[in-house]
Amino acid sequence: MGRAGKLWLFSMQGNELMNMEAEQQYLKLLQTLETSPAPLEPSDEETQLDKILAIADWNMGLFLGMKVTEEDKAALGPALRRYLDYCLVGLTSKIKRQCSAINVKGLLSDRISKKADLIAFRYQGNNGVRLMRAFQADPLWDCAEVKQLYQARMLDQFKEPGGMLMVDTIGFVKRGLHTAGVERRYCESLGKTDSCQIGVFIGYAGEKGYGILDASLSLPQSWFGEENESRRFKSDIPDEVVYRTNPQLAFDMVDNARKVRPLSFKWVGCDATMGADLSFRESLPESTHFFSDIHSSQHFRTANQELKTAAELSEDNSIRWEKVLFARGYLKPVPAEAKRCRVTEEDQTEELWLYMLRLSKDEIRYAISNAPEKTTMSELQWAACLRWQILKCYDECKEHLGLNDYASRSYVTWHRHMLHVMMASYFITESRMALK
Repeated sequence: MGRAGKLWLFSMQGNELMNMEAEQQYLKLLQTLETSPAPLEPSDEETQLDKILAIADWNMGLFLGMKVTEEDKAALGPALRRYLDYCLVGLTSKIKRQCSAINVKGLLSDRISKKADLIAFRYQGNNGVRLMRAFQADPLWDCAEVKQLYQARMLDQFKEPGGMLMVDTIGFVKRGLHTAGVERRYCESLGKTDSCQIGVFIGYAGEKGYGILDASLSLPQSWFGEENESRRFKSDIPDEVVYRTNPQLAFDMVDNARKVRPLSFKWVGCDATMGADLSFRESLPESTHFFSDIHSSQHFRTANQELKTAAELSEDNSIRWEKVLFARGYLKPVPAEAKRCRVTEEDQTEELWLYMLRLSKDEIRYAISNAPEKTTMSELQWAACLRWQILKCYDECKEHLGLNDYASRSYVTWHRHMLHVMMASYFITESRMALK
């Protein structure tokens, strides 16, 4: 959301002018700092954290379209403290709780870079950097308990029988021989083949809200050969981690979430890559219906056996557009048009719904679903709205919360970073609910 040049990047959100060369020099300087933690003043640590969390540097781009008063902004700090006290109670060390809390606070700030070292330096100087680096590298804390408390809080608020479970893959362009999971491969979210990491994410959306439940780094099968043993060691991949396909990772995360709270849903939303995996679709519970994104170029057979692309069917005047209101989470619904028809995939026999949503002249979204033939347009429209909410959540995490703003090659640190981003995102969801 700014202009980039050779030396400078200007952020309209934070009115911040950052010398990009200076930042790179500073990152190099961080490498020279000692990694052993220096203790805080014991009498000041809780007061200091309260002051940091109350700093009014919130990224107001996360509240676009909402009226936020100065009183509302002042209430965000104490609300964040209560939220983090709940989620981080499983971290027995005060320093670990503080580092985790400061990391989340920095992700919510209006600053451009959301790298953990820079967040720590901003709020605590060099001492904070030492603490944060030790916290990030510490193998002795497991984020599982923090994640379980976070998931419990979200599901207690949002779970409902008619909700939608989401399964998506997100790619992160990364380089480095020893960066966990890096391989040249096709990435759906990037729309191209590149050297990248791929994360599998599950989310949940219902009438009361939405959020990301969990994330897991997808490791290519080639990483598990004997010739890559040193790569696994240097990228901190635990010995107990074995090769899992993306659908298997997704189902593992769903099973873990169900151990925290009963998880019921009517719909399963997914991206085009997951939706094209027949083994994934066939493994879904019989009581659910998938609602999968597709590309406009995908071919389908119509009732009269004509083979057409989704884009061609959107232009078929025999299928009428219907005026609908498209709900957009916390934002006001917008007028749109939708149409649908029964189709079969080019090489399959199962009849599906092809759903097309036209938000503007140049923006049409396409999805397929195995919902029964008796399914109404309003039911498909509701599924599309739920799907949009989590896609918007991912976009916000990328644009505002530093989802891909990490520099570590570590498998363990990747999962910790994603957990902090998820926690920051859900705090915003709760804050929006409170402001309504």
